[in-house]
Order: sequence, then C-alpha cells, then structure tokens
Amino acid sequence: MLNFGTGSYLFKTDDLTTQVQTVYGIWDKLNATSVASTNRLNLQQQQVITATVQATSTFAFGGVTKTETTDYRTVTDNAIDWATKDGWYFNLPDTGERISNNVEIRGGTILRVVSTVPSNDICAAGGYSWEYFVDVFNGGRLDWSAYPDVSGLQNFGGTNAFASARKSTTGITPPGVIITNPKGPDVEFDFGSAGQTIVKKDLGKGKAGRLGWREILTD
Repeated sequence: MLNFGTGSYLFKTDDLTTQVQTVYGIWDKLNATSVASTNRLNLQQQQVITATVQATSTFAFGGVTKTETTDYRTVTDNAIDWATKDGWYFNLPDTGERISNNVEIRGGTILRVVSTVPSNDICAAGGYSWEYFVDVFNGGRLDWSAYPDVSGLQNFGGTNAFASARKSTTGITPPGVIITNPKGPDVEFDFGSAGQTIVKKDLGKGKAGRLGWREILTD
C-alpha cells in the first residue's frame, strides 16, 4: 500500500495555489493497471465532512496551565471492493489546504496526515493545519476517536461518528512528537508558527514505538 498526499508549500507562489489537493492510498497489485489523477474510478472515495464540533482541553506546559478550544471533523467510512478498486482517496476541503509533510503509518493500521493551510497574506506567518487519523487500508474514519477530548460519538452536521481530525491551535503545525503511554492516553507535543500545545491521543492498536522494557542483569 502506497500512501501519500499532494501539494507544495516550498516555493514563493505556493501559498497562492487553491487547487484541490488529495490524500491517496494505492495498492500496487502488480497487474499492470494504473491510476490516473484525472480518472479515479478505480479508487474508492472517502469524504471529509466539513461540519465541525468544538471541544475544550486543559494542559500544563512549562509549569503553566492553559485551556484552549478547537474544531474537530470526521471522515466517511465507505467500504472498498478490492476486486474492482485499487485503493482510496479523499480530497482536502479547505481552500488552499495541501500536504507538505510526510504521511505516517502508525502500528501498521493507522495513517496520520497533517495538512497545511497557508494565510492569504504572503508576508504573514498565519495559517493553520489539520491533523487526520484514518484507517490506512480504506482511508475512512477509525471506529473510535483518536482524541480523548471528544471520545464519544459526535454529531457532525447530522452524521454521528467519531472524530477523525483536529484543527491546530498553534498556526501552521508540522507533525508533532507523540509520546506513547501504554497505561493511558498518549501525548503529542505540537510546535507551530503561533506557539506550542499538548494534545491527548488515543491511538489504540496504532501505538508505535517501545512500550516497555526489562533490564537484563549480568553477574
């Protein structure tokens, strides 16, 4: 499975680009078939539901307790018929939203994608990001919320689902560092163009990295 996103935020005029960008998951079946960006009939489409819910969280950073409120989204969960499909995709809905960081597979089952939405002002440091956690095999939402602050089913404009994405509170934010906690919520440290924050995570079976160890003593 090849997972990637499209977009650029490197060159001088990139922030002016409003072309719709896309996240893909392509299965190379080694059968000489191809996927064209102009004809994606052999890919299953998922959709980011743009209706949001808000939640407030509290965290301590540098000895100071902070409270912040942000938006959450979800993604559809359409099944894939692998006999007729070669993968999946979903379009990024916000104007100017694109992928400028590497996507990341965690635990072999979860795809983490962090998008970039630049400010319209070329001289400004503003903008924001969305962090998505989806099923790596179909691009749809997980069957639980990756965000403990919105842990239950939420109403996204009439769709009852678990949260799949979180809007940054620290401006344009690259993928943060996730500290895995085998006995409770994971913790992500985010450092963006407008500050820093700490976000609780529940990656379930997608926990990655060393969860524990034992010291081997010798005589």
